[in-house]
Amino acid sequence: MNFNTRIIDNPSALPAAEKARLMDQFIHVCAKASSFGVNEQESITNWTHVWHAIADLGIYAKIVCVEDEQRNVIGFATAKHLEINGKPVFMGQLSYTLPEYQGQKLTGNALQQLLGPEDIPKFIGGYIVAATPNPAVYEGVNKMTGALAQHYNLNSTVYPQIDASGQALTIPAHIVAVAERAITVMDAEASLDRENFILGNLFQHHGKVYSSYNFKCKTEHVRKFFEENISPERHDVVMMVVSLEEKQTLQAAA
Repeated sequence: MNFNTRIIDNPSALPAAEKARLMDQFIHVCAKASSFGVNEQESITNWTHVWHAIADLGIYAKIVCVEDEQRNVIGFATAKHLEINGKPVFMGQLSYTLPEYQGQKLTGNALQQLLGPEDIPKFIGGYIVAATPNPAVYEGVNKMTGALAQHYNLNSTVYPQIDASGQALTIPAHIVAVAERAITVMDAEASLDRENFILGNLFQHHGKVYSSYNFKCKTEHVRKFFEENISPERHDVVMMVVSLEEKQTLQAAA
């Protein structure tokens, strides 16, 4: 099957009918990807509440859609551009792929296109923020930001850092502060476990949107961390904050 990747640089300029069409398809993808066939109709109803609360795709700075030949959305990713504590923040927000297409790196590729070459200089000295229940997305963010750091001569660190035993290393206070501020944009009613960066109760006031987690992950310690720390019953996801610093800035500070 051939896929088409569509980059929407100015979602606010989309015609109202196209916004409505995309939102309906996003609801379908979210429900399928977060239920894996368990209580799917309930998931559709509650994801409809989530997206109707969002109300307008124009709140996003950029959207990337992966579509089939009939223009049906099979995966997508959205992003906002923020400022937190005086520093620029790229926030990858909702990103999902239909279960039958997972494992083909569609979400990871969409995330990379959200943060294109024209965007990266804006966020040097700042942060990338995302949240996911999917360990493969965590791995993808690590790989993507590692490649960015090498290409742009940056130091980057992805939090939480997961050690070989599947445990989170201590997270610095200033990184926790960034995560807590970002949560107010994602869902002000969610809660953060500061030690493990587990975001709980996400979208729970809209009803049960997560019914089953059945994601694939090849890295044992990452899979272990996700399996032991998050649960669909609690509406858990893993919060990620990535610092992006120029190497000479860090060396000067030292």
